[in-house]
Amino acid sequence: MTTAKRAATRLPSLAAVALVAALAALACGRSSGAIPAEHPAAARGPCSAERVLSGERVDLRCGQELVRVRLSGVAAPRAGHEGYTEAGRALRELLRERTVFVEISASAAGDRDGRMSAYVRDGAGQNLNVAMVLLGWATYAPADDPGRLARNFELAESEARREQRAMWSVWPVTAERADAR
Repeated sequence: MTTAKRAATRLPSLAAVALVAALAALACGRSSGAIPAEHPAAARGPCSAERVLSGERVDLRCGQELVRVRLSGVAAPRAGHEGYTEAGRALRELLRERTVFVEISASAAGDRDGRMSAYVRDGAGQNLNVAMVLLGWATYAPADDPGRLARNFELAESEARREQRAMWSVWPVTAERADAR
């Protein structure tokens, strides 16, 4: 693809932020993203975003503790790939001025950077991992999700793709799943 074509297909930064803001309310208002209250003891919070590193990695401040998280079930564009900056911006907007709770699986081991795979939810119980997929800034990574929210993620990805939200508007229809990269 030529540079001109690539530039023409990219979402303008302001439009991407506006899309995130508009769809965040939609995504967080859906019951399909609610985390079942199966493991309340594993939840930490309230927390707030201290630093967003990408569309799937964030540092959260939970009281005095810094919790380094990789969003479970989420595969966002990697550094150097189309949409990397926009996906990070989307997660930043989703977390902005929002109190969240982190649910880390008891069996979760930290990745090479010490990040724990976790679900992040808002005070109403809406799963922000599913919201990132519903907004179209990430795909579902089944290998990274223990399965209890698999159907929610699959429905969110299907809707984002069908509606050509965010990155689905520039990814080819035959795009490989992000988790297959």
